[in-house]
Amino acid sequence: MPTSIRRHAAVLVLIALAGAAGLGLAGQAAPAPALPAIAALTAGTGWQVETAYAPGDAGGPFRQWQVRDRDGTEALLYVGATSRVQTMARWTGELGYEGDGYLVTSRPEGHVRLADGSTAAVSRVLAQREGDQRLLEYAVVGPEGVAPSSTSSLPGAAWDALTGRAGPYFMVRASVPAGAGAAADGLLAAVLGPLAVTARR
Repeated sequence: MPTSIRRHAAVLVLIALAGAAGLGLAGQAAPAPALPAIAALTAGTGWQVETAYAPGDAGGPFRQWQVRDRDGTEALLYVGATSRVQTMARWTGELGYEGDGYLVTSRPEGHVRLADGSTAAVSRVLAQREGDQRLLEYAVVGPEGVAPSSTSSLPGAAWDALTGRAGPYFMVRASVPAGAGAAADGLLAAVLGPLAVTARR
């Protein structure tokens, strides 16, 4: 069975479980967690904000920033937040790009080293539209730590849904030109660390 079919089937099962749990826990929905300030996420990393885009809401707040590192590499950073397992389970770092006509050309896996010395698995996707090829690196941060995608920790997420646990979950994506993988690793590692601390509280 292809990976995409397994992923979608797993998401549907999780959503069904969460929906059933939601019926029994109606009225107990927690508010969405607040997004940390960009300055707190990139402090001391060398990444500077070039453009801050207007906040949005997609089942929880999200923000995007165009940032630049000391070497002049530009990246688009996305951070979203939710307290709902259902919202987290539907998210993938490829959203938006596929809607803009990008085609996913490969899915290499990766790991980034966080400031505390631990290693986190992340998803890496090469996406192309005409002559523009982007590397998308993304991960989901929750109470159990960092996962490369929303469906990577289904048992824990399903348990959260059934018990009414309200996250928080943070969805993070760094988008860079295809040859700038080291910059994407650095940006994602810098942001994942503070978010993991916040999610564990």
